Amino acid sequence: MKTLYLMRHGETLFNVYHRVQGASDSPLTARGIAQAKEAKAFFKKTWHSLHRRSVLHPGARVRHLGADH
Repeated sequence: MKTLYLMRHGETLFNVYHRVQGASDSPLTARGIAQAKEAKAFFKKTWHSLHRRSVLHPGARVRHLGADH
């Protein structure tokens, strides 16, 4: 059996100001970057591939996780 992990982005500026994010591109806060790095440490031993949706802002999360796409 395979395991599928789903992860949302870390905290963004829009999250801090309680703004609806939708398809807007809001940068990660320092806390969001720390959250992405924690996720990287957790998933580093278990993942085989990493996939993201095509909206711009998730790319920043993937970079913090240590993968290109």
